[in-house]
Amino acid sequence: MSYQEKRNILYLISSLLVFTFYWLYVLQLNREGDLESTNWGIVILVLVPVHVVVNVILEVLFVIINTVTEGEQEPSVVDEFDQSIQLRATRNAYLVFIIGFLIAMGTVALEMPMYVMFNLLVFSFFLTEVVWSTSHLYFYRRGL
Repeated sequence: MSYQEKRNILYLISSLLVFTFYWLYVLQLNREGDLESTNWGIVILVLVPVHVVVNVILEVLFVIINTVTEGEQEPSVVDEFDQSIQLRATRNAYLVFIIGFLIAMGTVALEMPMYVMFNLLVFSFFLTEVVWSTSHLYFYRRGL
């Protein structure tokens, strides 16, 4: 398995980890009946840096462990193949996010509670990361 594939699997695991904890938090709020009164802006503003920190920590651990066990370092040269995969995966991820964003804004237009919009946005972020990582894996496996 190539370095890029391993790294994308790590990003996928990181996303699953962070958003599992987020959804457990939302389920707890639902049980307590606090969905309406929660300040969702603050929740999302905390979620983003937490996700970034988890990604950085896992990336550093990945580089250390991969270098020690495999003796393999991150490729220093990005060729046209890698750039093409990056562009295609980003295109797929943007498409998923735009659809999720439009659905979330549709809930506001339908006068649904604000927590529905915020949770759909967070789900859209999560789905975007999953599509981005799986697109990378698919294109690397397929060979473009």
